[in-house]
Amino acid sequence: MAQTLDPLTDALGQLPDTVLSNPVSQQAYFVDIAAVARLAAEQNGDITPRHFMRAPVGAMLPPAAALYSGDTDNWHERAGVDLQDVRYFVGYGEPPNTVTVWGLADDDTATDLVTTLTNGDFKPVGEEGIIGNGEPRIADLTLADRGMPWRSPVGAPTFAGAKGNVLIQASTPDTLPGMLGDFGDSGLDRHPMVQALTAGLEVAVGDQTIVQAVLISPAFGFASIDPSAIMPGGGRDIDAIRNHLKAQITSGSAGIPPFLGGLIADAHADHPAVAISLAYPDCETADLAATLIEERWATSMPDVAQGTTSTATSEHPDGYCAAVLTVTGDGTDKSLNPLFSTFFDMNARREFTVLQVGETP
Repeated sequence: MAQTLDPLTDALGQLPDTVLSNPVSQQAYFVDIAAVARLAAEQNGDITPRHFMRAPVGAMLPPAAALYSGDTDNWHERAGVDLQDVRYFVGYGEPPNTVTVWGLADDDTATDLVTTLTNGDFKPVGEEGIIGNGEPRIADLTLADRGMPWRSPVGAPTFAGAKGNVLIQASTPDTLPGMLGDFGDSGLDRHPMVQALTAGLEVAVGDQTIVQAVLISPAFGFASIDPSAIMPGGGRDIDAIRNHLKAQITSGSAGIPPFLGGLIADAHADHPAVAISLAYPDCETADLAATLIEERWATSMPDVAQGTTSTATSEHPDGYCAAVLTVTGDGTDKSLNPLFSTFFDMNARREFTVLQVGETP
């Protein structure tokens, strides 16, 4: 795996593969904070909260959202760790139930952060190694501070524990024992479909930096239907999942073949790019999907999100094949990616239809 994917694959390894069974269309979020900071500094010579808005995915991760809302000069005072020692944030869930992993510089940084927090208002909670700063889900508007990573927007407390070079933050303490354990082969990065998706991204981005990414479920292609009705349930039987998804297609609706999961990433080298990797059970279907995705991007996305496109497939030995699309813009501002931002904004408005599942030619 290319080194440019190291932060993403490391981050995915901090999450359990049970994330894939969550009945939501967007199952996990990743932001490479170090990459955002580096690109902003290269472009502007300084780093401000505005520059972190290049990565809108961070709005889904409480500490990243706090960083965007606050003052980078006061980050150490509020967070208890230097911004330069934060590598990435990765997590899942939606408020008020969220889990976020802080990828830090090294084990000592994670240990020191726990010490700093316990020297403040954090106290031991439940099992050894877990700390918190209040009662779960109890709001206190007098403590609400959009720039504080250890409080929710309504002042509710948070809970944390360290594991190696990461600190895991959760809305409730009962989530942490499982997160602090050893996932073994049950880490998200060890799941064969996720491995196929990251291999597809490697084909898509080459030596570009991945700035942010969203892990999507099959339900992402069925935006108008309740995700819980789409999700095929547990297990890794590719044929059973595929047959279940085909049954959900509305007659007469045009789209792409149903996919098993996907990664949508913001990448940057000389120019901003969007990379899409979708998992399929065979490369014939993946090849068709890649062609259709390219056509649908060209015809449904606004001019600001257009660019040079390329497609590919990437076969994985465990029976998956990734359909890959890369769209590269012509901008040179390293603090912006209008292609990815347009995708993210359109998706929030339910207007992003490039990956809509439907009948194929």
